[in-house]
Amino acid sequence: MKIKTLALTIASLLSANAVNAANIDVDVNLDMVHSVGGEQDFSREKYIRFHGSLSSQQWPTINQRDAFFEDQDIHVGRATGSLSYVAANVDENPSFPGYVDPNDLDSYAAGFKANFNSWSHANKHRATYQTVGIQKKRFPGNQLNGWNMGLNNYDALAKYYQHYLTKFFDNNVNKPTFLEVVNEPLFMLDPNNADYLPGLTREKIWEGHAKVAQKLQASHPDVKVGGYTTALPRWWRNDFADWDLNMKAFMDTAGADMDFFSLHLYDLTSREDDQFLRGSQNEAILDLIEAYTHIKKLENPGVAGWQTEKPFLVSEYGTLGKDHLFKSQLEADWENMAAFNGMLLQLLERPNKILAATPFILHYDQTRLLNDDGTFTRKLDFYKLWKKVEGTRVDTWSADPDVQVDAYVKNNKAYVIVNNLENELVTVDVNLFNGKPVSNVKMRRLYSNANNEPLYQEDIPVGANTSKNIPANGTMILEYTFSQNLNLNHTSKETKYYSTKYLQPIAAANTNISFPVKNLNLATNNGEAVLRIGVNREHGKPVVPDRVFINGKEVNVLPSDWKGYDQSTWNQFFGLIEVPINYADLQAANNTVQLRYAQTGGTVSSVAIQVFEQSRNVTR
Repeated sequence: MKIKTLALTIASLLSANAVNAANIDVDVNLDMVHSVGGEQDFSREKYIRFHGSLSSQQWPTINQRDAFFEDQDIHVGRATGSLSYVAANVDENPSFPGYVDPNDLDSYAAGFKANFNSWSHANKHRATYQTVGIQKKRFPGNQLNGWNMGLNNYDALAKYYQHYLTKFFDNNVNKPTFLEVVNEPLFMLDPNNADYLPGLTREKIWEGHAKVAQKLQASHPDVKVGGYTTALPRWWRNDFADWDLNMKAFMDTAGADMDFFSLHLYDLTSREDDQFLRGSQNEAILDLIEAYTHIKKLENPGVAGWQTEKPFLVSEYGTLGKDHLFKSQLEADWENMAAFNGMLLQLLERPNKILAATPFILHYDQTRLLNDDGTFTRKLDFYKLWKKVEGTRVDTWSADPDVQVDAYVKNNKAYVIVNNLENELVTVDVNLFNGKPVSNVKMRRLYSNANNEPLYQEDIPVGANTSKNIPANGTMILEYTFSQNLNLNHTSKETKYYSTKYLQPIAAANTNISFPVKNLNLATNNGEAVLRIGVNREHGKPVVPDRVFINGKEVNVLPSDWKGYDQSTWNQFFGLIEVPINYADLQAANNTVQLRYAQTGGTVSSVAIQVFEQSRNVTR
């Protein structure tokens, strides 16, 4: 399914009369702080990030680099260059074959710090939350600078990391916050891949992650270690045999030693058929991991590493173009930015579980920030769109799951972000509640023309009460200025509670599949709740259950839509269905969710109850 675009004039975009479809309501409660696990503020260092370093020589000039980071308020996200470069060039220790030479490593450290201090010291505040790791070609078993650590010599790899973290960073050079043991290691198991490493196995990769993490957590407890940096998760394949073989096996073997689970999330685009993760499939992937993490915690009460539910590090996300070489740079820019915005809105819904998320924008290569002449590609528009967003998250709601909304308040400003997952233009009515008189509203918007090329508008004055149009897969940010500071005197506290069961087959028609959900906190009289159902089914079979029961009481209204598209370009559906349920029907100690399908086949991958404890009643 191709992304359909509309050729629209600015005048028609600003006018709600340009379309005939019913307007979609978007509600924003400006007085109600929306927190998830205690997280409530927009963190630019976590989300507005660049996949590259301050000291990279790929910047044409220091002035251009500084303007890029400072003007758009961007932070360093992930930099794998120095760690991989040094590993490829450092000498072998003459006294301990298979290990790096610490003296030679010291010389690289001195050069690294000198380069940082000359190029980057003034901008070090932009690199306080960065990720490092090595590429596959530097993993033990690969040839380095005339020597080899040796297949499965993870002690040597850990010692290299220890020396790197000790010697390359000081009070002037920021130490990384996150370390991924290796980038996308499963490609090393494929004989047809350029990174193939004979003799390596999944089990040894998992074992290596655990050994490296144990050593680094002992010597550098301030650096979080994780993995396995999976690329293109397709865990629903073969009735979740791919899950059992990969992520589940990794969690069973190394999960207790991981500080986080690392993921790469990509849409795949081509001229024939686009395959999107953004939308319901992303939600189902993340909920599946969270569900199994919850089960591991319950199964391992005496294991310290499972007593906290693991967060995510999304170190790459965006779009991979299957036929990128046949597309223009502008087309590639748009497809990436559409994915960035849709996925970022999803990741912002999990602020307590997302340690950081880095859009995959490099200096050059397929997802380039810079043209060959050193000027910026249109991917700069993604950062321009988000450049002012800050503040405390407040309660939002959308009448359509394909219209994503989020909002942040600071003093007398509110930033309302609305993204369109539909492949056609939508018109939204943004309804503000419990605010102050509006002084002015400015709009920034990123969308595409009929040729799939990006168009960006900023600081457009718009009416506070007028309907707004968002073209296909476009994003709008409204900046409201109020006459007075906004009062944040109410709360909505969100918590997800996962069932103790997951991966349940839909084996019998018209038969209840039961999921226990326990130990809910229901401290307020007012609240809302959503039942989250991850499901994998063949196309042609309904993905929404025919009947749903909460503690024996049937849910009368079931959804007919979900985030994103119907996944017709995948060979099966794997996504998350969100069912609004009554807060009053929930019980604190024990709840039973029952799902009933009229047709057999497929799997319910996860079930969770998402609870919003609210300090006042909210009308939708």
